[in-house]
Amino acid sequence: KQWYQRRVAITAGGARRSYMFWPQSRDVRENGVNQTYGVYMAVSTERYIFLDTQPLLSHSLLDNIMYGDRSFMSEHLSPDTQIEIQSLQLLTFLMSVCHVLVVISDWSVDPLLPTLLKTAEMLKPPALDNATREEHLPHVLFVYNFSNRSDFTQESEHRATLKAMMKHSKLVNKDTVMSYWLPDNKLPVRGATPPPPQYLQYQGHASFQHCFEQLRNKVFSLSRGNLTSHPLTERTWFHLAARVWDSLQKSQQLIEFGRLLQT
Repeated sequence: KQWYQRRVAITAGGARRSYMFWPQSRDVRENGVNQTYGVYMAVSTERYIFLDTQPLLSHSLLDNIMYGDRSFMSEHLSPDTQIEIQSLQLLTFLMSVCHVLVVISDWSVDPLLPTLLKTAEMLKPPALDNATREEHLPHVLFVYNFSNRSDFTQESEHRATLKAMMKHSKLVNKDTVMSYWLPDNKLPVRGATPPPPQYLQYQGHASFQHCFEQLRNKVFSLSRGNLTSHPLTERTWFHLAARVWDSLQKSQQLIEFGRLLQT
């Protein structure tokens, strides 16, 4: 996810030294924790609104609840159930306020993510704007980081597996699943001399830059439906997001689902 955020920040109008969302620092990577907590928001120069959330079903968050800051521990839910409810809350929020939902995983295919997505779709609250005729659902793109050569040679099998997992879900098209593989973007060592072109070997897949440009073009080319019956501006979107988040905090469906998980 950090690589995706960095490339979006660079290609969405920002300078190369300014990031929309800061990538993981060395201390964060060494401690095995996550960089993002909750939901972060950024607006590009083209007036695109980007949201970044904490990782879903994160072991680092579970460890923090159990052995770190215990003030976040719920009195009624076990730590693992609390992490799952938080992940569902974030997903239902994103499904309600986003046009495109990019689901990033470091391996393919994670069986927990499709299940979590379908559960969030089931628990998604109805539109707050009664004038909205149809239920809003975002476009979902599955992105897999650090893909190797075998992942690229088995793309069709991966898509078939993902399509079977997302069966009966309205989040994906019945005919195809939008999934992208990004190779490991191995940066050269600082000060090292790059090898001459005749020693560069074909890796079995396109370069990271080419794969990312395809993904970026797809994200910005997808259609954007109406989130409300009123013209959408930054102000109206922010008010919508605040109302949706407040409704999720009081959602009886999420409360009852959490109790169901406890049994």
